[in-house]
Amino acid sequence: MRIILTFAALSIVSCPITVQAQNFSDYLIARQAQQERDWNKASNSWENFLKENKDFPKDSIADIRSRASLTALASGDYETAIKAAQETLEKDKNALGVFDKMLLATYAVKEDDLTLAKTVLKDIKEDAFKQLVIPTIENYLKKGDYETDRLNFAAALRDLSKLFLQEGREDSTLLFARLADYLAPDLDGVELLLADTLFSTDNYAAAYEAYLNVPKDHPDFIKARLLAARSLKEQGKVDEAISLLQDTQKQHPSLDITYELGDYFRAEDNHKQAIRYYTDVIKSFNGKEIPKRYAYAYYLRAISYESEKQWEKAETDLMKALEYFPDDAHILNYLGYGWIDRDKNIDQGIKMIRHALKIEPNDGYITDSLGWALYKKGQYEEAVTTLEQAVELVPYDPVLNDHLGDAYWQVGRKQEAVYQWERALNNKDQDIAGALNTTDVERKIATGL
Repeated sequence: MRIILTFAALSIVSCPITVQAQNFSDYLIARQAQQERDWNKASNSWENFLKENKDFPKDSIADIRSRASLTALASGDYETAIKAAQETLEKDKNALGVFDKMLLATYAVKEDDLTLAKTVLKDIKEDAFKQLVIPTIENYLKKGDYETDRLNFAAALRDLSKLFLQEGREDSTLLFARLADYLAPDLDGVELLLADTLFSTDNYAAAYEAYLNVPKDHPDFIKARLLAARSLKEQGKVDEAISLLQDTQKQHPSLDITYELGDYFRAEDNHKQAIRYYTDVIKSFNGKEIPKRYAYAYYLRAISYESEKQWEKAETDLMKALEYFPDDAHILNYLGYGWIDRDKNIDQGIKMIRHALKIEPNDGYITDSLGWALYKKGQYEEAVTTLEQAVELVPYDPVLNDHLGDAYWQVGRKQEAVYQWERALNNKDQDIAGALNTTDVERKIATGL
């Protein structure tokens, strides 16, 4: 991995620049934007800084111009990136940074510019670049086989980007993916690699655009649309994400999209719609064995059924889900707790929950289920110990605190019980599932059990 080690210093985010300017605003904005990986903002700020500080010392201007080039490239503004690198080449060739040379080499191959290719070939001294750039450009100069060398060079850039991705060097991954995309956007895997890199660095708006660029005939087209929707979701645009998936589903029917739509609607508490989509997934197999990747729809549909007060249907789905996933702690806990909370199959429910707890011993919700089961059986002392463990694991869940309050009351620790009930009310905003009965908690605070 010699190339990876040699390129290790190519992080855009680090590398402070020494400047002496009267107007620091654009400089500071650019630096902050780089830290936040807001490449558009960083690029624009560096450009503004350069325009306002033309009389800067030569060395500082070269450094900042290189920074402007890098951030422009990261943002996908290839024209601005190349222009900045070319300006450095014209004004102070010795100030060209490592990546400036790489960018110019890519541009030379893209534009079939023999003169620039020779210049870059002459100036490249870094071992890693010699391995990657020189063989391609030398062949290009000797044979003039532009199309072959363009694709070979782009493939090398793409593969290098993948290596950086494996090493966790996200900034360098992005830069090389951008170069490959600039040189050969039609090269297999480039657009998806670029989109994945943008997504992994939380650059969701740019990732969304990149995922949309994955062509319809690409084998990962559906995956790209799913991730485009998630990019919208991460920006808080859930309705747009759902619309994108529904529109895609009309043109390119996919079981994965159907499943994902169920997840979106369930997360939005639109359980009727969630049930509809999960049912479509299950019915698509016409009663045949369902692959495990889709069989989890039974469990997810059960959650929506229970939310719609249809416990019998939820129970049936949970039992079916356990046929596929007998050791899934969450399914075991959900069914076991559902039984216990309804005073049904308590012993079997406890057995399920204990099994779940062996699988996930540090899960506060499963621990709470066991504690509540012990409470239901009248084993209050043991329930207190278990529920205390649950609250320690999930301190602010109102339902867990409510349960612990009930257990404290039953063992005579009434002041502590009231404290836990008050704590439950104070954290009612944490009750995402809407399981806390606030009226009942208020009554218990006033009169006890």
